Amino acid sequence: MRRRLPVAAALAVAAAFLFPQPAVAGADEQLVVVFLFGGLSFEEAVSIPLLRELAARGGIGLMAPPSDLQDNSGYLSFGAGRVMEGSRGPVVPPDGGAEAKVDLHSYIRGDASGSAGKLAEALAQAHISITYAPQNPTDEPGLLMVSNQRGTIPNSALGVVEEETAEEVGLVVFDFGRTHFGREGTTLAISTGLFLTGVLNPPDDHVLIVVASPAPTRSMVEQGDVASPVIVAELRGKEGEELPIFLPSDPPVTRPPHADLVPRGLTSGTSRRQGVVSVADVAPTILEFLGVPVPEEMTGSPIRVVGEAPTDLHAKFLEYQRVRVPTQAGAMALLLGAAAAGALLLFVPAPAGLRKATALVGVYAASIPIVLLAAGYLPTFSYAVLIPFLVGGSAAITVLAWRLGRNHSTSRFIVLAWVGLAALVVDGVLGWRGMVLSLLGGDALRGVRFYGLSNPYAGFLLAAAVLAATSLSVLWGAVLLVGAAVLGGAPTLGANLGAAITLAAAAGLWVAVRLRERLGLFELAIGAAAAAAGLALFLVWHALAPEPTHVTRVAAEAGRSGPGALAATAGRRLEILVRNTSRMPAAWLAVVGLPFGLAVAWRKPRPFRALLDGDPLWRWGVAVLAVSGMVGFLVNDTSSTAAVAFAYVGLGLLFPSLEGRWTTPRTAK
Repeated sequence: MRRRLPVAAALAVAAAFLFPQPAVAGADEQLVVVFLFGGLSFEEAVSIPLLRELAARGGIGLMAPPSDLQDNSGYLSFGAGRVMEGSRGPVVPPDGGAEAKVDLHSYIRGDASGSAGKLAEALAQAHISITYAPQNPTDEPGLLMVSNQRGTIPNSALGVVEEETAEEVGLVVFDFGRTHFGREGTTLAISTGLFLTGVLNPPDDHVLIVVASPAPTRSMVEQGDVASPVIVAELRGKEGEELPIFLPSDPPVTRPPHADLVPRGLTSGTSRRQGVVSVADVAPTILEFLGVPVPEEMTGSPIRVVGEAPTDLHAKFLEYQRVRVPTQAGAMALLLGAAAAGALLLFVPAPAGLRKATALVGVYAASIPIVLLAAGYLPTFSYAVLIPFLVGGSAAITVLAWRLGRNHSTSRFIVLAWVGLAALVVDGVLGWRGMVLSLLGGDALRGVRFYGLSNPYAGFLLAAAVLAATSLSVLWGAVLLVGAAVLGGAPTLGANLGAAITLAAAAGLWVAVRLRERLGLFELAIGAAAAAAGLALFLVWHALAPEPTHVTRVAAEAGRSGPGALAATAGRRLEILVRNTSRMPAAWLAVVGLPFGLAVAWRKPRPFRALLDGDPLWRWGVAVLAVSGMVGFLVNDTSSTAAVAFAYVGLGLLFPSLEGRWTTPRTAK
């Protein structure tokens, strides 16, 4: 039989009288109490005294969402311990008494349905019951967190009862749906829930409080505020008696907040970023607290308290959301405008001064990714700070490249390549802080990649390393490319397996092309062999790493499932790649453009012939970059690596050819 625990704000007074004694907690018990509020913002959470104090006794973090949509992804991910894609719409509670089941799979998008419900199954195996207390009779998204694979709540004390064999009550989930309660309503709802579970007057129990917002509201999405808050706090002994709660009893129970308590931050092994956690981390946190082994299928990590609350990071994130698209659009417009002007001047007679000015703009456009990386270190993304920084920074790098690269038509781009490599090395040493909110794409707070090298900058690392290698001997060029592979793929650095494979392929291909001065099937086979060797090497390296990474989790899952599942995983990733690329049709132009750039380097059409004949090192560099960019497209689940590689293939062909009209080419070494 389904029953509801009357803890919604509207029933708080009745609840205080109906349940005068603690309803769940007992002596020497470990208890987890979860409050799910769809649409609770970070700013609202830190402004509510009760939540602020819980964040001070534990911590508060920003939770990167599976998507920007108001769907059920967050609730599913809470129950799966890994990122899930959910459908939109309300979760209709089932009817039918003890035999009722929620059709869990109907709320899942994609083919990851086998991963859902792992939290409930792990608790059932440990004979720990779940108390589910929904408050909205027409929408119970919390069911997706507490249900098992069969759509029931095992060992349930309240909710859908499957069997009553629980030895103890371990998890209580109050689901307030997607209704926005406001400050007073949220305080009242949580206060009542804490009262009913006995947290406000505990004996010697140990309680974990989790307050989370699994889904943003429409208004939050419109404002770009898609990083929801999560609060995790452990309370021992009498700490619950000190919380600033409000209960409308007679007389009302009101406790003042402690003004001296300052909220702290959260992190996890999944994010490796202070103040940032994943929706996949909630289930492992609950299980670890209750002493239950975390299933291997879960990719999240237990949340831990560290540092300060991410208040400044959240404010900067909101600024970032406002400037990200205009900044990217402006950079793209500059790049396309410069490319169009350069292509026109290659075929149309024009004064030398106009050609030089256009080439200067091309170098300026090529410097933008370097400045966008450095912009991640700005204290604010306000336009008053960002625009002068981007304009002035790109101008400074352009002047540097223009003054140092006077010797030949490609030297300015080689200078840019070395400056870009230096910027990436510095950012990597500093923990990739510039990529937490990356204006080039792939930022941590949008759940794209929490740590390490992002896919867009994997493309930039590839381009910078290959173009810089054209200024070195065969040996030192190969060393540079291998070093770039280490920077991009090492578990303690970039942790990007796709980048490592791509750069390993580039290293092998570069050596073969330089030694044989041709690009054929044999050279491509050498590049493929180098990619395979890089894959094996970095898989072993990640397996030996002290902490699990994206790579070790995927490899472990494939190993448990066998070769057939490995092939299926590769097929799914290819499907994701096609789907992600198709979301932005213009990305296919970059993918198609790489073979076109390779054809130009190979066939040497007339507008580019002087450059490619006069500077064969550059010709082979562009060819290697084009082929490696195709590899990068295939081994990543986004097209951003290929898109950035294509941009530098185009820039590297167009503007040196234009500039070569008044400079001399290099002599091959």
